[in-house]
Amino acid sequence: MNRDLKFLLITPSYKRPYMLRASILNSAIQTHTNFHHSIVINHEKGSYYNYDLLFDDVISKFDNSMNSDPFSNIKKYIINYKPNGDQQENYIATIKFIIKNYPEIYNTIDYILKWDDDEIHKSNYLKSINDYINDNPGYHIYTSNIGGQLNNYHFSTGNCFGHLGGVPNDNIGMPGTMAFNKTAAEMILLSPEDENYW
Repeated sequence: MNRDLKFLLITPSYKRPYMLRASILNSAIQTHTNFHHSIVINHEKGSYYNYDLLFDDVISKFDNSMNSDPFSNIKKYIINYKPNGDQQENYIATIKFIIKNYPEIYNTIDYILKWDDDEIHKSNYLKSINDYINDNPGYHIYTSNIGGQLNNYHFSTGNCFGHLGGVPNDNIGMPGTMAFNKTAAEMILLSPEDENYW
């Protein structure tokens, strides 16, 4: 019997309000609904963006349905704003914010998924990840080739690793990390000063 895995989706976003709304809508339509979505909106130092009105209609539907207990602070979507850092720092901030402010969420998740604001996720994406992990248990990190990549107006199919340069002929690419568990996350979160830093 398949486990109903609980996912934490992580999305840092910098100056992409339209893409961010689409990203939130992509998570809202998932058939696998056992997840929380941590979103950190990055801004330039000394400035502040307030994108709340761009997605409050989506988020309020979930928060109202989850909070039948008036004393519950559990939210489906958790939004935070912080100054922009490098890419790794921005992703780590989405996890650290949950650990610090919502341990009741972090302590109950099974896997963390990178949910980029510029990606398209069809409604069965999380279900397919849930099924894949159930069919292949026991790993800390799950990854795979990318079956299709849309970059600007170039669409690539097959076992591609994603063209990062905007043209279909470059060889720079990266594998898609589907999911990683808390053991892997805690290794990623270590700093060089930590005894177990790798």
